[in-house]
Order: sequence, then C-alpha cells, then structure tokens
Amino acid sequence: MTPTLLHAVQRSIPDRRAPVVDDATRRQLLGVLGAAGLLSACGGEGDPAASGGARTREVVDASGTTVRIPADPQRVVAGDINTTAALLDLGVVPVAAGVVPGLFEKDFHPELFALGAGEIDAYTRDEPNYELLAGLDADLVVIAQFMVDQGGFDRYRDIAPVVTINTTPGAIGTVENVAAALGREEQARDLIDGVLADVRTAGRRVRLDSLSLAHPAGDGQFFVFTDAHVITGLLAEALGVDIRPGSDITAEAELQGGAYLSPELLAELSGEALVVFDIEGVPPLSGNPLYANLPAVRSGLVVEGGFDTWTYEGFGGLRAMGALLTDLADRIAALQ
Repeated sequence: MTPTLLHAVQRSIPDRRAPVVDDATRRQLLGVLGAAGLLSACGGEGDPAASGGARTREVVDASGTTVRIPADPQRVVAGDINTTAALLDLGVVPVAAGVVPGLFEKDFHPELFALGAGEIDAYTRDEPNYELLAGLDADLVVIAQFMVDQGGFDRYRDIAPVVTINTTPGAIGTVENVAAALGREEQARDLIDGVLADVRTAGRRVRLDSLSLAHPAGDGQFFVFTDAHVITGLLAEALGVDIRPGSDITAEAELQGGAYLSPELLAELSGEALVVFDIEGVPPLSGNPLYANLPAVRSGLVVEGGFDTWTYEGFGGLRAMGALLTDLADRIAALQ
C-alpha cells in the first residue's frame, strides 16, 4: 500500500495544536486546522537609504528568524506548491514556483490556473535551478518551513530574502501566513471570510447528522477521512454533521487526518451520506460485499467522484478548497 499525496503532508505534521485566530466565528470553524498565524510582521518601514531607496519591513518567519524584506515585493519566488497556491489566492503571480514534476497540472486546481498559474516559470522543487532563479531578479522567496527542514535550500538566500512559511494549518492558515509576509492581512481576512460564507451557505441546504468520506487503497483496503483532516473537519463544521468514523478509529488517525482500514471494517463508514473518491486502477469500494449494507448506500445518499476531484487543499489553495466543499454540499443536498 502506497501513501497518496493527499496524506503525505498530513503525516509530516508533528503537532497542529497552537493558538487559533481571534475571530470568534472563525475560531469554531478553524479549530480543526491548528495554528493559523505563526508568521507575523514585527516592524514598519525600513531605512530607504540602507535598502537602496526601497522601503522595507521586518517579519518573523516560521523558523523564528527576523527577516528584512521589501515593503511591497513585486517578484516573488515560491519554493513549493503550497505557498504558490496561497500567493495566487492573494492575487500575486510568482515569477517561479518549485513543483513536483508531473504533478503541476494534475494536482493544481483549475481555480489556480484561472488566477495565473499557467504564467509561472515552474522548476523542480527538490532540485532547484539556482542559476535560473538568480536571473529572475526576484525580490522575495517564500517557502514552506517543512522544505527548509529537509535541508539543502540555503542557496535561496543568495537570490533574495527568504521567508519560511508554516503551511501545516492547511489552505486557510497558509494564506494568512503568506499574507502576513506580504503585508496583506486585511485582504486575506476578506478572502477567507468570503470563502467560508459560501461554504456555510451551501451547508445550510444539507439535512444530515453524519457523513463518511473514503477512497479505495488497494488490496481491499480503504482510506477513511476523519474529522482530524483539515478539509473534512471544516466540512463537518459547515454542514453541522459528525464525520464517521472519528479520529479515534486508530492511534495514527488524528495525525494523518484519517486511517487505512482493512476490508472487514467497511461498516465503519456508517454516516447517513457517503462520499467516495475512486482512484484509477484501484478496485472500487463497491466491490466489497459489505458495501451494499452501508446506511448511505441503502438510502441512496452516495456521492461518487474521481480522486482528482479531491485535490489536496494545500495544492489547490483556499479558493479551490471552498469550491470543493461547496460542490460536495450541493451534491449531497441534491440527493436528499
């Protein structure tokens, strides 16, 4: 059984417990997302003479390092796809972005291409072409902290000031953290509030008490998403439902946002409605003899889709996450 991209970053998160954002309504919705603001501005305008006439500001990045950056960066390099998505959500098209070869178009949500993703000079994330990047006249590099922790990225600092970003909270926290680096906090708040309002509006049309989400994983196994997952946790809040099974299904489920389960445990998908994401080349859940007896299957409340529709929300960005959750809510409501 090979872990999918959907869970790869989730597993790398050592601890998502940290202060939540201040707004009371969003505190309830974002509690499942963990920290949303480990990046903060800590200074005003810099000395124009000391920076060649350009205004600067200081920020404290995810590593706790104070970094002096342009007050209004114009040519930003994004070292990974998570920060790329956040920049695009904020209306900033990076001059270059580090991506995983073969995944840029497949796992980048169409929403992001509409925002300008197709204009980006993409390079291999794990083997940056520093000579290429040096010729782009970049004035800022933003990169996920987990990438820096892996080592080998010191040469980014020869290109432009580097701000590391905490991307573990998911799309919302990443947008907030990137916005703090760019001095666009108010824009981020408006964007987040708008996306969450759309999801809540769609959620009000759903009349359920519980929901299950899963995808087949080969060898008869399946992966079940629990309320600890950044997307399903938010979906549960928006729809006012319980996600079944809960994160106590296995010892690792809370960290992973779900769990791989063996075929005989399919009955754990006991939600009133079921969302199933099929994976090409992997036998569907419907081939399990227990599938027909699931409550959602018996009542016809099953939403099916390809795994590609469940774009990992860190790759898809905030707008893509909102579109995905709204679409799921609409499709569930249409079955009732």
